[in-house]
Amino acid sequence: MEFYHSTQSPDLSVFPLRLFQVRQIKKVLLSDWNHTAHALDTSSLLDYLRLAGNLTSAIKDAETFQLVALTALFSGRAAAQRAALTRLAAKYDAIIRRRSNSHATGRRRDEYFKIRTGMESVDELAVIFQKLQAF
Repeated sequence: MEFYHSTQSPDLSVFPLRLFQVRQIKKVLLSDWNHTAHALDTSSLLDYLRLAGNLTSAIKDAETFQLVALTALFSGRAAAQRAALTRLAAKYDAIIRRRSNSHATGRRRDEYFKIRTGMESVDELAVIFQKLQAF
């Protein structure tokens, strides 16, 4: 670390970089954090792990992620009050269904079921995240 005399004018755009080294961000599991923070009860934590697992198993590639994200964004409890959003969510759901039906094997139908199960988990996850936000 450098010290500056009053006659010197430090380059403040570089100064913070000298104080801190850039490090990789470490992942903290919600279950580990909750062990010390006690933000969620055991039932909510287990629900979170189950629901997150549903989403993780459903999303296999970037395209599926985009479709699931858009469908979830335009569906759910908040969007149910607006007919236009419900119709938009139905269109994205139809794309997912068509993509799954284009390969009419049992594996593709199972994929659609996993995606639908994952998307149904989004509202429940939102409730858990609201509990965390209040913490």
